[in-house]
Amino acid sequence: MVSLHPVGAFAFGLQEIGRLEDAGVGLTRSSIRETDSPSGYTFLNTLQNLIFDVIFWAVVSWYSNRVSRSDYGQSLPWYFPFTSSYWCPGRVVTPPRDDSEIEYPADVPVEPVSSSLKEQGAQGKGIEVRKLRKVFGEKTAVDDLEMNLYSGQITALLGHNGAGTY
Repeated sequence: MVSLHPVGAFAFGLQEIGRLEDAGVGLTRSSIRETDSPSGYTFLNTLQNLIFDVIFWAVVSWYSNRVSRSDYGQSLPWYFPFTSSYWCPGRVVTPPRDDSEIEYPADVPVEPVSSSLKEQGAQGKGIEVRKLRKVFGEKTAVDDLEMNLYSGQITALLGHNGAGTY
């Protein structure tokens, strides 16, 4: 169990090398499986433990990186490795598109969309936002936002004071 940590496995490996050097044999291909230890631990066990440690800690790091909450992005649920959407994102069935036009109030200025831009949206090359809502505690920042973003089109989102992002 101590060899589960790479430093422990490395320390046992150095101890085996020292034991083989003290015996006057040294570490060779033929002595890699030899031991006088009552536990039967050999230098080959060290190599196997180090290979296992690389794979084990890589999987643990990958998993914890996906489920830990970070400053950016969204963490995945603990069961994400068992979902087909993680392993085969292209095979996930998306809900049918709502091809209806967005209804804007009369006082909202709207730039007309050309047929080529509408075709981009139909091909899935644009970004469609429907009924987006974002709440921070008691404050609702965005409520029921609907918009289409197309490739080659510049979009700016501005707040009431002119602050925003491009």
